[in-house]
Amino acid sequence: MKRLKSTFEDFRVGLDQLEIYFRNTPELQPYYVKLVGSASGAATAEDQASAGHADQAGHTLLTVVNRLADLLVAMR
Repeated sequence: MKRLKSTFEDFRVGLDQLEIYFRNTPELQPYYVKLVGSASGAATAEDQASAGHADQAGHTLLTVVNRLADLLVAMR
């Protein structure tokens, strides 16, 4: 379970960094609105996994991944 929590934490930290990068990069700022909230969703999934609700955490992460996919489509 500790390894799973660490993986969720790493994913959230990466999304935090990505949100900051998009917010601070002028060329990417138009896409920031599609990205914002992804790290928050990952934090929710992290909390769910820590509470032993791995299935629910997985569903929450799918929502985050869908948001990221929408962002990639918008950037094409």
